[in-house]
Amino acid sequence: MLTKNDRKQLIADFKEVFVTKDDLQSLATKDDLKKELRPIKKDIRQIQKDINSALAYTDEEIKPLKNRVKRVESHLGFPPTS
Repeated sequence: MLTKNDRKQLIADFKEVFVTKDDLQSLATKDDLKKELRPIKKDIRQIQKDINSALAYTDEEIKPLKNRVKRVESHLGFPPTS
């Protein structure tokens, strides 16, 4: 038969090996993680918009330059580079 000390020792060993409710209280929940990720997602969206704007601007700047290079190449008799 188990004595009171044996039960206390088993409970102490159990708490060392297995997760208890108290241990789980200190972990982050799904809602906590969502709250933490919200500003990060917002920053990522803003960065994507900035990148798209920069690429659109660069494309608009490159188009006329490509046309000028083609005209210069044809005028000088060079083979096309692209």
